[in-house]
Amino acid sequence: MNATKEFNQITHILNHDQIDTLHKEFFDIYASADIDSLESIIQKSKELLLHSENLY
Repeated sequence: MNATKEFNQITHILNHDQIDTLHKEFFDIYASADIDSLESIIQKSKELLLHSENLY
């Protein structure tokens, strides 16, 4: 699996617990996609959509 990025506590944290938690969850899904696999990208895109829809 090729992760595209890593979550960085210094640059990605806003010091707002709810936003930081959601951001980390979203980022973890995004970063877990295998960029060499179309199937993985499609699956992770679906997960990101579901994650975003469940915010409200």
